[in-house]
Amino acid sequence: MLVCVLWIRLIIFKSPDFMIDPKQQFKAELIQVAKEITAPGKGILAADESTGTIGSRFSAIEVENTVDNRRAYRELLFTAP
Repeated sequence: MLVCVLWIRLIIFKSPDFMIDPKQQFKAELIQVAKEITAPGKGILAADESTGTIGSRFSAIEVENTVDNRRAYRELLFTAP
């Protein structure tokens, strides 16, 4: 019985999943994602403008600052080639 318990403990503690440091667990995935979003032609689009900021853009082109116009503007940004 003691040998069996020791053997099971050895298997558990030598298991690759058990040995992974939680801080390192997703390191490779994070590095891969960072490489992908910084590749040529890729990136992150920040679309968190305030209503006032987007209102300034709209007033410059004489477009009313409404929910529908803001939604259409963001949709245009997200879908433009």
